[in-house]
Amino acid sequence: TVELFQKPLFQTFGMFIGMMFGLIMHWFVLAFKISFPGYDFDQDADEGDVEIPTEKTSLTSKMKAESNVDNASKEIPLWMYFFLAIPAIFDLAATALCMMGLQYLDVS
Repeated sequence: TVELFQKPLFQTFGMFIGMMFGLIMHWFVLAFKISFPGYDFDQDADEGDVEIPTEKTSLTSKMKAESNVDNASKEIPLWMYFFLAIPAIFDLAATALCMMGLQYLDVS
């Protein structure tokens, strides 16, 4: 029998939702001015004035310009590693489940 190829739309949709979550978190950080590495909220600036790094600006250029800031404030905080570990764990689990599922597929 001939089986039609079914496109992996569910996996694509899952990746889309995951990437949209990052955009929602970006808006959340901007709206509530949450202290987050890479965002500089000036206390005297007008509402909505935030310096956001782009592909044309360097993340370290501002750090070099502020030579009076001590090295401890430039380090990535420990909670950031745990925060970044959450999507990495889900990605690892999804990859492991996909690999386990591939072992049960018959060779065509």
